[in-house]
Amino acid sequence: SSECLNIIYSNQETIPEIIISTINLKTKELKSLIKSLKKYIDPKQILLENINALKAAERVLNCLEELEVLCPRRYGYWSVEHIHKTLLGEEFEKGIEKWPEGTPVICCKNQSNINLSNGDIGIIINGSNTKYLLFRVNSAEKSEGCQIINPARVELLKPAYAITIHKAQGSEAKHVMCLWPN
Repeated sequence: SSECLNIIYSNQETIPEIIISTINLKTKELKSLIKSLKKYIDPKQILLENINALKAAERVLNCLEELEVLCPRRYGYWSVEHIHKTLLGEEFEKGIEKWPEGTPVICCKNQSNINLSNGDIGIIINGSNTKYLLFRVNSAEKSEGCQIINPARVELLKPAYAITIHKAQGSEAKHVMCLWPN
């Protein structure tokens, strides 16, 4: 309904401040939930073995899925890339090893061996000396649950503070922000 719709105009050279501040607020919330998750896991060997760890992981992923920032294109002004360069700066090009904890990531290739599909969204968690990814389990045998994956096992991974409208098909979020250039 129209009372839920808020239109904001801005120049195209910069991502509107409301988008950046909303993402930053969500990231802060995610980092705090990740901190509570880490109380239940061994930093040297991250495993979601107990019920508290699984519940805490679930809270992180539920929070992650509440906000969706959508762009009609991958490159150019107000694109997925524009948002990621704005948020990650020089680290954007350097890849996952340089992306901070709490960065949402998207799997860009089907990998049934690790229960991931193209379009699955997860989040970066820092271990004691390495990074891990938290994703929902996506398999025929297990309809729900969370899993921790070593980033080296994921063949194609990109940041997912924003995704294309195309990638978002079928997903549901409480809060959706859509950039509409021109």
